[in-house]
Amino acid sequence: MLCFAPAANAQHAPASQIDFVYFGSADCPYCRGWEAHDLPQLMKSKVFRQVRLTKITKEIGSPVPPASSFPEAIRQLREPIAENIEGAGSPMFAILADGHVVAGWRGSKKYSADQILGIIEQQEAQSRSGPAVRAAGDLLVAR
Repeated sequence: MLCFAPAANAQHAPASQIDFVYFGSADCPYCRGWEAHDLPQLMKSKVFRQVRLTKITKEIGSPVPPASSFPEAIRQLREPIAENIEGAGSPMFAILADGHVVAGWRGSKKYSADQILGIIEQQEAQSRSGPAVRAAGDLLVAR
């Protein structure tokens, strides 16, 4: 019988990085409503507190803003995010897992806080067993 144990200096794969990207604006009533109602619900969740939250400010009626508006950590994902969010308007959201867009949508009512947490939990479970999987729907704060 053979038994294997990890070497003392073995390196483990880094934990999965999940990002929740929120695109909104202070003069958008739907954005303010989402920030007042849904975001606090998400922040209460242990699952969501493990996520890197990014808010990127955009004009209400505009599409996904240019890459220069994104923080460096996710700037290269501007095009894939834009491809996953149709049209223009606010707010917009994206969920990223290990540098891949797994969900993207427009509108504050498309997914509830519970549904967003479900997508994130699915990605965390998947990250333990393999690469990111496209979710059925999709925050970092750019300053």
